[in-house]
Amino acid sequence: MNPTKAAILTVLLLICVPYFALAVESGKLSVNGSATLYIEPDFVTATFTVERNAVLAADANQEVGQTMKRLLEVARGKDIPDVDLKTSGITISVVRTNRNDCPSSDNIRAWQSLTVVLRKLDQVESLIDEMVEAGALIQLVQPGVDDMETHKKRALELAIDSAREQAGTVAEQLGLVMGSAIEVSFASAAMQYQTAGFSTTERLSARTYLPGMIRVSESVRVVFESSDNQ
Repeated sequence: MNPTKAAILTVLLLICVPYFALAVESGKLSVNGSATLYIEPDFVTATFTVERNAVLAADANQEVGQTMKRLLEVARGKDIPDVDLKTSGITISVVRTNRNDCPSSDNIRAWQSLTVVLRKLDQVESLIDEMVEAGALIQLVQPGVDDMETHKKRALELAIDSAREQAGTVAEQLGLVMGSAIEVSFASAAMQYQTAGFSTTERLSARTYLPGMIRVSESVRVVFESSDNQ
């Protein structure tokens, strides 16, 4: 990863976007708040597939096996440990096509996938290029973090802090005394990936990849006791 890109990721490591809504009832002050973290990934999970067609199942199976062997050599050439390499079993299926209303002709397809966990993010682009050159198709490239629960907990803490701060400000402006929290509920938003992805000129040719950021959001609803400031 070049220095400029690394600097951008570092700056965006933590961005909190609070949202809040207030409702004042008799003796209650209800606040909705949220916070969002943008996290730099610790690793990238890339899944590649190999598909080959042949008249005979044995031939299709052999071609897939030979290509998969090359893909594993590429991965191990980047010092990726075997624990971070996972292959699926080979699937064999019959492909049926119709041409000009002629009877359908059968073709045998063999298919296998390889999932790679890559922790050296500066190698992602070269890994994709070399895998494609070795005969793979790109199925999925997705960033990830090692300790998601820690980040979710931090986002929740920030959402609660935001709710408490905003409720205190509004209570002061309205001449209310804010008491203890009497009700709390929260929800986690689905984890989303802010990913530029990889650009392609055709299915078998990848040019660039940006790992992007992982967004984690938490929201809370807190009800505080309140009374007139007398």
